[in-house]
Amino acid sequence: MYYVFHTADFFFFSKPESTHIEQGLMNDQVGASIHPFAETWQGIRGIQMNGRITPVRPGMTAVRAIRAYLAKFPFVQEFFDEGQMLDLIGFSRRFRVKLYRFTPLRAYYLDNEVRFGFRTEVVLA
Repeated sequence: MYYVFHTADFFFFSKPESTHIEQGLMNDQVGASIHPFAETWQGIRGIQMNGRITPVRPGMTAVRAIRAYLAKFPFVQEFFDEGQMLDLIGFSRRFRVKLYRFTPLRAYYLDNEVRFGFRTEVVLA
């Protein structure tokens, strides 16, 4: 999934009818992980989190999140016609998606290079 980390939250676009959105919005907390591909057990490292998914409504939070998203993924602009608005409505019309926010409540860093099963909590400010 393409996401941008902005102002202590992860922002991403997804179809409202997708399983992870339907179930995520029904539950108080969901899990998420970020990790690169690893070919060996020693190379396994990443972040595991639990938190909340909420839809992002129109407003400055959405504007700032979309700006950050487009800065991280400038190729997205190739899917829009010149002059087409790159806002919540534009994304919704073009891809049939909505903008969501994942707010982590707890996070853990895992790194098998330290030792097998190494895990430590990350303090979230």
